[in-house]
Amino acid sequence: MSVHVFAYGVLAFDDIVQAITGHIYDTEDAVLPDFRRYGLPHPGGKTYAAIDAHPGHDVQGRLIRNVTLQDLELFDRVEELKTGYYVRQRVRVRVADQDCDAYAYLVGPTRRHTLAGDWVPAAFGPEEVQTFIDQDLPRILHPFPC
Repeated sequence: MSVHVFAYGVLAFDDIVQAITGHIYDTEDAVLPDFRRYGLPHPGGKTYAAIDAHPGHDVQGRLIRNVTLQDLELFDRVEELKTGYYVRQRVRVRVADQDCDAYAYLVGPTRRHTLAGDWVPAAFGPEEVQTFIDQDLPRILHPFPC
């Protein structure tokens, strides 16, 4: 079994997805209607993208197609679901001229009050992507190295 994932932040970068899963997934442009992208402050002064319902707004992103359930669990760890920063929810996205069901990571209810401004994907450039892969992913995926 596999699922689709709507990505609008770090998971929208192919290099990051490949570093997490070891796979290259098919992706395509997608739009999530009636949501808005914000910045969500994290410890260490970092701000990552988060989305929340906001009628009349759209979030541009990428649809990651046919994600295995094993890789979905890895995405859950990267999105740190256990911390409450994010929750995984089923959403309906537009891809080309059709609607498609997918999972998306929304801001967790306990963190909604910390949302700050817009998060612009262009501000997360190649250097930030590489830093995320080299420094953040090992901490998230392997928190207790031997």
